[in-house]
Amino acid sequence: MSATLATSLIATVLFAGVFILPWPRDVYSERNPGFRSLVSLAAGIAVAYVFIDLLPEFSGLGDELLHEEALELPFPEYVVYMAALLGFMLFYGLERLVRWHGPEERLLREGAAVGRQGEPEVREEEDEAQEWAAYRVRLLGMAAYAGLILYLLTAGLRQGSEEGLVAYVVAMLFHFVGVRHGLRHEFPDAYMSKGRWVMAGAAVLGAALGLALELPLEIEALLLGVLGGMVIMNTTVMELPSEKEGRFGMFVLGGVLYAALLMLV
Repeated sequence: MSATLATSLIATVLFAGVFILPWPRDVYSERNPGFRSLVSLAAGIAVAYVFIDLLPEFSGLGDELLHEEALELPFPEYVVYMAALLGFMLFYGLERLVRWHGPEERLLREGAAVGRQGEPEVREEEDEAQEWAAYRVRLLGMAAYAGLILYLLTAGLRQGSEEGLVAYVVAMLFHFVGVRHGLRHEFPDAYMSKGRWVMAGAAVLGAALGLALELPLEIEALLLGVLGGMVIMNTTVMELPSEKEGRFGMFVLGGVLYAALLMLV
């Protein structure tokens, strides 16, 4: 077994473990400033990775800084950046779809700002149904996202250098901490009941597909671009809303430190 393959398999176990392990409740508490700082730090690391390593890999500057040999793609590098824009838009669309299925959006669509009619029990059942629909949309979208991350880990494209593989693993491992936190905070009971197993299963399935399925290099390059846009949008959703109390200082610290580390290695 090669060193890169062993690293990929170990990383897969770690990624799945992030979702499965029933960490103590106090660690997840929104009132715990330490954990909020960790999530902000993780978001900064993920964003730094996208801008310093992932996307520049497809430009002459990125190849000169990070790799000895340039990737030979059959299309201009801006196509990868367009794929990143597509990923950004797809993730924003997922966020809007989740909100559209939520009870708050339904009330606005029905003009309920002037008052809701009906029995309290009926309204409560309607709200629960809307929450369940929003949860399913969010979980399926994030499961596909986790699967894509693990697919690209094991597909072979990132195995051009040990440094590139390790950089990807570290950044995405921190990023998964933030992803789990978002799901755990938004849908605590449903996620801890079955959702964490779905996310872990999606991660393992993505890794297995990466080992078994060999796509053309240009397709994997476009998928990396899509992933870059998704990571940027996902971290934006995690950190920008004020009600989630993101720690700006830790976000910047994570980005600066990991960017410096990537430039050094």
